[in-house]
Amino acid sequence: MSDNTQEPNIPIIRVSLNFPLGGPHGPQLVFETNFLQDVSAEEIGAVVDKVERVATRQALKGEIAAKQSQLALARQQFDTMSRDKARVADRYNRLAQEHTESGRKNPFKLPAQEAQHEETLNTSLATSRDMVERLEREIAQLIGLVDAGLQQAAE
Repeated sequence: MSDNTQEPNIPIIRVSLNFPLGGPHGPQLVFETNFLQDVSAEEIGAVVDKVERVATRQALKGEIAAKQSQLALARQQFDTMSRDKARVADRYNRLAQEHTESGRKNPFKLPAQEAQHEETLNTSLATSRDMVERLEREIAQLIGLVDAGLQQAAE
């Protein structure tokens, strides 16, 4: 005896949501789900809202990772410039000491090119420090947004 029964055709609503994670040409987070046709619009809306919160959190986590990479590079650059500044300061101190020990009467003055190099180095160091501080603030803000989203999802 053969079984000619077919599964009943259950009408469903398919919902697919795409969320860009890295800009318009970056990776996308895709959520797909199905609802029975008799599910209310409010129930579908509630699920879509939850999915949007998850996607937003994931996008924020991606931004945090990118900013942390930028921060690591900025810190490395700042550290390198700080070492350069220390080396330059040591050199200038040595020159000043030699000048003093030589018995010259006029005060020590850096040559114009050396003074300009020091000024450029100080400006670059300040810019680098500002970038590190800005990235740290941005990461803290993004983490705050993720935490706020997690608290909202728990409620």
